[in-house]
Amino acid sequence: MSRITLIRHGESAFSFSGIVRADDFTDITESYDSSSIVGVPPLDAVAMSREYCSVVRSDLARSHVSAMALGIDEIHVSDKLFNEIAIPHFSNGSLALPTGLWPVLLHGLWLFGFSNNGESFANARWRAGQVVCRLMELSDE
Repeated sequence: MSRITLIRHGESAFSFSGIVRADDFTDITESYDSSSIVGVPPLDAVAMSREYCSVVRSDLARSHVSAMALGIDEIHVSDKLFNEIAIPHFSNGSLALPTGLWPVLLHGLWLFGFSNNGESFANARWRAGQVVCRLMELSDE
């Protein structure tokens, strides 16, 4: 019987701090997506990673660094299909809020249909189904 274990990437090195305007959020999103990780993985995650036959990860930098931190030498699949949901955001606007509040606000708007510059809720659900199918295929291999 195959076993699939999901491990989230390590804590992002990107710090959500300060006050930013809506039109700055594109830069913040790009910085977050290209950020690395801080700290070391938990010992139980490192131990589990030694049991893996096949490793799948997103194509984000922190996913790559997380795999290296776990001591994983061989990645079998690296694909944006496995990326986090791209939370939508505004392209312009002068509303200024604390950086850490923006993801909460934008996630709430996303649940109600807002999808500018990001992934719609419907597409995220569809992609989640594709992830499940792909993981099942890989598990059968």
